[in-house]
Parts: sequence; structure tokens; C-alpha cells
Amino acid sequence: MTAMKRGQVGVVLMALMGGVLQGQLTRWEGPEVATEGWVDTGNGFLGWLWCGEGGDSPWVYPLALGQYVYLPADYATEAGGWGYLPRLAGIEKRPLEAYGSGWYGLNGLDGAAYLGSGVEGAGQGWFYMANTGLGLPLGPAPLAVRPWHAEEVGASNLAERFARSLRLSAGYIRRFAETDADIYQSSVPGGVTFLNPLLIPGGNSNRRIRVGVRDGEGLLDFSSLAGISGEARLGLRADVDLSQTTNGFYVRVKRGETEVAANERLDSGRVYKDILLEPYLTMAHGEAYVEVTLPWQSELTIKELFLSMDTRVRGFADMEARITGGAGASAENTHRVHNAAELVTALERARAAQAPTIIEVAGPIIYADWVAA
Repeated sequence: MTAMKRGQVGVVLMALMGGVLQGQLTRWEGPEVATEGWVDTGNGFLGWLWCGEGGDSPWVYPLALGQYVYLPADYATEAGGWGYLPRLAGIEKRPLEAYGSGWYGLNGLDGAAYLGSGVEGAGQGWFYMANTGLGLPLGPAPLAVRPWHAEEVGASNLAERFARSLRLSAGYIRRFAETDADIYQSSVPGGVTFLNPLLIPGGNSNRRIRVGVRDGEGLLDFSSLAGISGEARLGLRADVDLSQTTNGFYVRVKRGETEVAANERLDSGRVYKDILLEPYLTMAHGEAYVEVTLPWQSELTIKELFLSMDTRVRGFADMEARITGGAGASAENTHRVHNAAELVTALERARAAQAPTIIEVAGPIIYADWVAA
């Protein structure tokens, strides 16, 4: 193992913590966790540690160290984890010269701990525990979207708008995304890119990406919508290249195979840069996930995903001002549609216009056609 320079320690810590702004991504897993709160992380890490019966206590108790250590599961990866050691006194340290200066074995554990001069001098502080075993028993934690994860409506930028929302970065998406066969996935600065390289046109060449899922089970929890008025929103910030395909692009929210939200759709033949796709749902659902339909010869780079709620009751006080019946619509904002595909296009143009719009429907549109469109 290459020795870690002291200047790299803070960089690694920030990388590990960069998966989410609010909310917990991961938890400790094991057969004893749910009943007793204990998990065996192996002698190559911290051995047996108490992590709470939900596996999500930020303060854990490694038996080998005999004290509580601040080490949320989000601070750990398969390679090791960062923790805060309140008391160094009483812990046996064995210098590990092969790892470099500042690395020690602690109390008979096989893992390698980087203490650095700060912890050694002060007797407490941040340390990095490298895992020399086969892996760590980490699993994804359900992400519950709550009323306090509210959007700042009218904010001038995304940082202000989603300041209180759950934010999932590219790090989370890399860890908890599943794709159909044929999809190429790669990490790029600030995002994760998914490419559908298939050359044959048609729906059979569409492929799907699922985000916020593990072993087919959704990790997104919108059950807080039960019994209240409002909606939960997802903001998927991405670059989408549909310039080489003729198929549409969709972002859906599903539970199992059932679609549970109003979806977002992009037209083919274009390149979309740094857009925000916002499917939303108004009914309570748990075990949900985001599904992206990526057509043939297209590319998607996901940068981040925001999860928020809006529980404001939009009643009748300002309805007269907001609903005009299309009065004053210009000719270009008046549409006559004959099928579901034309209706989808008209709705997209109306949303983009942000002006009075009239849509005349001349012909039957059934649910199956709407879903296909």
C-alpha cells in the first residue's frame, strides 16, 4: 500500500463525505445488527463494533478499542474509513513502517490506522483506518424525504433553491445505480456518464438506468406524503446528448415496475446541457427509485440528484390570477392535437413558453397511447 501523505488526509476525508449534503447514505449491515446492534467488520478493520439496531449510529463502539468512536457509515468505504478518536491514551500502538510515517496497528487489530502528528500530539482527533480485510459490511440506507426537505421557491440559483433538500452526488449515483446490459458507465469530473452504444433504431434498443436502487429494490422513501397535501420533487441535473437518436428520453419514478410520478421527457435530435429534469409525485410511496430510459446512440451524464418536498396548500385564493383559460394566447401558443405524441409535444411547448396557451384535442387519447408517448 502506498503511504498517504499528510496533505492528502483532508482531501480524502472530503471525498468520502461528498456523497450527500443532508441525510444518511449507508449503514452497517449484518445478522446481529437488527437484534443486538453489533456488526463484525473483521480484524482487518475494527473487529466487532456496536452501531445501533438500525446500523446507523454515528458513534460506534469497537470492542478492540474499548471506547466510542465517531465513525458514521457514510465515512467508510470498502477500503477503510475516517473516524474521530476521543482518547488515544490506553491504546497500544505498533508502528507500521511499511505504510509510512504516522501509520500504526492498534490493540492487536490487523488494520492500519493513520494517526498523524495531530492525533499523537493532542491525544485525540481524526484518524483513518485502512481496511486490510476482504471488505466492509456496508449497505445503503433508505432515503426518507421529509417535509423539512423543502425547496426555496423563487431562489435565484440551485444552491439556494435546494439548500434544505437531500442532495445525492455522483458518488452516490456510482454506488447505487443499476443498468441494463449494453450500457457503458464511466466516471467523469463532477458526474457519472452512461452511454447506450446500440446502433439499431427502435424501442427494442432502449436501455434503462435505475438510480437509488439495490438488488432491484428502491431506496427512496416518499411515505411522508401520506395524509398531507403537497408533492415530492426530484431534480436530476444532467447533460443529455440525443443528437444521434430518433427515440425519446424519459425520467420516471417507479416502485417495482409501477410508475408512481409524473415523468419528464426530452425530444430526440438535440443536445441538452446542464438541464434540470423534475418528475414529481403526490401520493405516498416507499421503496421507490428513478428510472431513466436511454435510447440507442445516446449519452447521459448525471451530475447530482435533489430530493425535496413542497407541502404548501395551493388553494383558491390566487386561482383566478393563475388560471386564465388560455385568454390572450398567441397563434404560436395555440395547438391542435390528434394523438398522445402531439399532446406531449404541445404540453412541453406550453411549459417552455410560460405564457397563456390553448390546446385543442381533436381525437381520442387513451391511457396506453399516453404511456407509449
